[in-house]
Amino acid sequence: MIKPWKNTQNLWLPEGHYTYGIECSDIGGNPDSTDITFDIEIDDVAPSVVRLYYEIPNLRITTNEPAECVYSAYDSTKCSYNFADGLPMSTTDDLNHNTEASTRSVYYIKCKDLYENQPLPNACTIIARPI
Repeated sequence: MIKPWKNTQNLWLPEGHYTYGIECSDIGGNPDSTDITFDIEIDDVAPSVVRLYYEIPNLRITTNEPAECVYSAYDSTKCSYNFADGLPMSTTDDLNHNTEASTRSVYYIKCKDLYENQPLPNACTIIARPI
């Protein structure tokens, strides 16, 4: 039995539409060729919060894409904390996030997506303030 050959090629392509020609030949020298067409989409945008509300006793947010969200309620750090240092918000579907909350605290929330897109180091995804 002849072992199948596998060939890989790393392509560092910018976003766009591509058509590549592929040509192969078997051990007997029989050639075959085809064209493949594909699109490259690049996600370099952090998730955003599309809904925020307080439902006793929880602060709840909904993100526009699957995300992991953390928060800080310390006024001294505001949005300058590292994502890894934030307190995790609970989620069951990666879109809806919640944490037990006080109506007297300000919550500095950061969310990141599956590609690690998150707010700039001194920025938050959203700040929840009591009114």
